[in-house]
Amino acid sequence: NKINSSIPTRIKLKWKSKKGDHTNGGYNSSNITNFFSKFGEISIAVLSSKHGSAIVEYEGASDVDAALYEIGIPSNPLIVTVLSRGEDRKSAVEPTHSTFVDYEDQVLSNLTKIQEDIDTNKSTENSNTDMPTKKT
Repeated sequence: NKINSSIPTRIKLKWKSKKGDHTNGGYNSSNITNFFSKFGEISIAVLSSKHGSAIVEYEGASDVDAALYEIGIPSNPLIVTVLSRGEDRKSAVEPTHSTFVDYEDQVLSNLTKIQEDIDTNKSTENSNTDMPTKKT
């Protein structure tokens, strides 16, 4: 059982688009979604306000490595880079009852040992102060 991380799988897309190009190099939200939905379920595809770039975020598992080879429109190919990989995120394993109990036992054992060391040091200090000192 894994705990879901909040870091999604994201890829960045770049393509050639000249300033003032109302077609944005031929790319729009619809065709970006069509090109990249075959690699996983897309939660959002956002085109930048600057022409020639977008970010695609996947929901859950995706085949990011295959998405890197998507060229998009052949006359204006995409450059695809990975921003974050869902499978690379460090996900914690949910503690089972036994691992939690083991952990609690270990903490209690450590605390008990620390307290025993403190008590031992106090009794050693007290026994040293109870001894009469010789006057020379």
